[in-house]
Amino acid sequence: MKVVGLIADIVESREIPARAEFQRNLKFVLDAINGRSAERLLSPFTITIGDEFQALYVDFQTVFRDIFWIAWQVHPHRIRFAINYNLITTELNRDSAVGMDGPVFHGAREQLDVLKQRASTAIRVGGLALRSHALINAALDILCDNVDRWPRTAVGVLAHDLSGLKAQKMAEPLGVTLRGVYKSMNDNNTQHHGALLRAITDELESGMES
Repeated sequence: MKVVGLIADIVESREIPARAEFQRNLKFVLDAINGRSAERLLSPFTITIGDEFQALYVDFQTVFRDIFWIAWQVHPHRIRFAINYNLITTELNRDSAVGMDGPVFHGAREQLDVLKQRASTAIRVGGLALRSHALINAALDILCDNVDRWPRTAVGVLAHDLSGLKAQKMAEPLGVTLRGVYKSMNDNNTQHHGALLRAITDELESGMES
């Protein structure tokens, strides 16, 4: 069975002050995503070694939404996300994303090794037979370079936009005024970034085997 695998790691995690508290907060964030994305997750987000975590999805529908929700919650810390579409060759573990094997994990690990050359927010996708593959990763590079310079509110606006919320519904969870939401949208072009991620999602979905 082919699935979407995600492996991520925290940039310069050893240098994070109060690292134990950060790890507890990260687990809380991942547990919340496991609840909200349960229908799309084949195997839930699980912290594995050090500050790495991984999950398996049935498709790409909520992958970017979840990625930027995590990025918002851990800001200003950065995360590298490696995504791969391929086979799982062992029995699926629906309780935690450990104890499994297959090309989906090997490919994601290879993608992550490439990303570890960067000390910044980064996303890379592999495993699909798409002519647009290089274009997708180039677009994600540019997008992540932009997001890496954003304040926390802007990352939150993008995360909530990808969750389908309108500006009027964002102010309270972001802890800012409605005017602050609109200012963040205008200053950082968050809506354009959201539109790009939706287009990338559609393209990735088109490359999955039916």
